[in-house]
Amino acid sequence: MQNKQQNKRVTLIKQVIGKPKTAGYPLPEHKIYGIPSQKNTVGAGQVVSSWAEANSNFKKSQIKDFPSTNTKALQHGCLTSKTQREYGLTKPVMKNLSKPPSNDSSNQNSIIYNQDTVFGIKNPENDVPIKALLKCPDFEESDYPDLSNRLRKGRLPPSKKTKASKLFEQSIKQGKRDLSKHPKEAFKMKKFLKVDSKVKKMMAS
Repeated sequence: MQNKQQNKRVTLIKQVIGKPKTAGYPLPEHKIYGIPSQKNTVGAGQVVSSWAEANSNFKKSQIKDFPSTNTKALQHGCLTSKTQREYGLTKPVMKNLSKPPSNDSSNQNSIIYNQDTVFGIKNPENDVPIKALLKCPDFEESDYPDLSNRLRKGRLPPSKKTKASKLFEQSIKQGKRDLSKHPKEAFKMKKFLKVDSKVKKMMAS
């Protein structure tokens, strides 16, 4: 008896790069699956090179004049939008785009600029040379970027200090100084006020 090929577990079949995945069930030998692909004799380079190139220097000399076309259509009895559109497609009124050359030469070369003329704001000269700026001698490297001045979306920036907040900070600092000079006694219940501490007795002895 011939040994039949057992089915494989699809989840355990590994994929090989550049090859199709092995089937999980036995397939007949010497059988081609799918439709054979027919190669085109014309390459992609020939197709791309045969495309017509756009001419950027081409300019229209005439365009359709819509107001004049609509006026002519109304004069010929086209009262609906459909008839006006059909009239505009069949008998459009064109207008020229080219302008006649002007004989007024007074505006030509009326403004004469010198070579020393500076346009805009002149950049101030910097005393520090570019090499010193590139070296960055006072720059301290850090492992993480400084995000203290970063504004996060949905969060308001910290509020500025006011006179009241400054006075409040000064009062807190003054209170801490007073406490350091005259520290308060620790809290003690009334019934234990006259009782001496054992630590003081041990220190005295």
